[in-house]
Amino acid sequence: MSELQTLDEFSVSEWGFLPRTTLDSLPASWNIFQPVLDFIQAHQESISGNKYRELIHNTPLREDLINQIPTLSNQEVIYLYTFFSMVCQKYIWCCGPEKSVDTLPKQIGLPYYLLSKRLGLKPTLSYATLVLWNVRKKNPEKPYTIDNITLAINIAPKQFYESLEGFCAVHAAIEAKGGEMIQSMMTIRESILTDEKDKIKLSLKKISQYLKELRSILSEMYHYCDQEAFWGFRIYIGGTQDKNYFPEGLKIEGVEETFSLRGGSGTQSPLLQALDRFFHVEHNPEARSYFDEMKSYMYPPHAKFLDFLESKPHIREYVKESHDEELAHAYDKAVMEFVNYRKVHFKLVHDYIFWNIKKDEDSKEQREPEKKNIFGHKGTGGTDPHVFLLDVIDRTLNARVNVKSENAKSKDSPNESTSTSDQEVNFEAIENVRHRQISQENSNQVSEIPHHVGRNRKETFSQSLLRRIKENQLLSIFLLSLFNFALLILLKAYICS
Repeated sequence: MSELQTLDEFSVSEWGFLPRTTLDSLPASWNIFQPVLDFIQAHQESISGNKYRELIHNTPLREDLINQIPTLSNQEVIYLYTFFSMVCQKYIWCCGPEKSVDTLPKQIGLPYYLLSKRLGLKPTLSYATLVLWNVRKKNPEKPYTIDNITLAINIAPKQFYESLEGFCAVHAAIEAKGGEMIQSMMTIRESILTDEKDKIKLSLKKISQYLKELRSILSEMYHYCDQEAFWGFRIYIGGTQDKNYFPEGLKIEGVEETFSLRGGSGTQSPLLQALDRFFHVEHNPEARSYFDEMKSYMYPPHAKFLDFLESKPHIREYVKESHDEELAHAYDKAVMEFVNYRKVHFKLVHDYIFWNIKKDEDSKEQREPEKKNIFGHKGTGGTDPHVFLLDVIDRTLNARVNVKSENAKSKDSPNESTSTSDQEVNFEAIENVRHRQISQENSNQVSEIPHHVGRNRKETFSQSLLRRIKENQLLSIFLLSLFNFALLILLKAYICS
């Protein structure tokens, strides 16, 4: 089986997990829902939520459409599933958290449920329906770049519309760049079987470069997605697990089963989980269980690709057994680029989630209802991102082989630093973009990010001293002893005088 045939089998295109072709409108026989789509596309204000629900209620359930679902093409099913995912999510939250509903009417719920069954998926908004199947090129002749990406269906209220589109565009641009990386992964797997080390080294260097580019794309999030707006649209991409809003889970009229499901999450990205499997990152049992659960939210062909990567040959095992210093260096450098990507992601989570939480806690004023935090300290996928992501970073670091790779030199970059130690991510470029988004007062504040995630940020002397004290308890004891000694001398001098 050729490489191309293998990728087609897993529904992987030249744009990675983004589809090669998509539909841009409802299938003709489903035009009864066109008024619903038109209403959403008009970017109505949140106060029009009651009108939206009324429109849904006035749309009849046609048995012929239900009976048609088994005969639809795969493209039609994907488009309709994405459409109903958005329609249902908006129906739940369109009047704000205080007036959310936990039951979908059969007009939209039943098609949604049956389409999800046809695809082997769950009736919930996922990363696939939010990003992979919902983005389109503005100019079809140009590549997937952030500025050339728009959403087919954007369910955010008008004031958050641009930020949701930017949020998804950044992720989609990352996915598209991942297509080249997947090609390199496939080349490496084939080259292991033929023991072509030079080919493997070249492909590892390409993966390192692609990961740098992914990090650069991810860093643009500050420019395309406003932090306040993120707090406003995140309820629209959340799940149905919160017992405060879904005491019995999500219910669908005409369906006996109820659903308590996670919402859209970056951990549902097949690309990032593919990288984990390619580098053979060994997560702790709890994290591995969570990643496996997120895999169940993926399109089955994409999930099968992850299984394919877990099968032998494994690049990490090959590198360890080769005892080739240059190869080990190329591999470890690629791993470090993946670590650096995850550090930038951690900073984004800190700035978008914990920054907003802290703002809520510090503010005496209540936020607007549509910006209410219903997730607590958790992400839309349902995890505590602070603890979870730090452990993920550490586990990714442990994927290095460290076979004298610190001293290996790259042939194509002889002047490049070859250290594979825990490199620090340069956050300067990210901060420059961030400063364009927030006030000077906020930009001068220092985010309290754990020391091993990155320190290239402006600090006052006292902040630097406090950080270093936290990092080293011996230093803390020494400074305390020094302070007490100085205090005794001053006290003695005062008494003698």
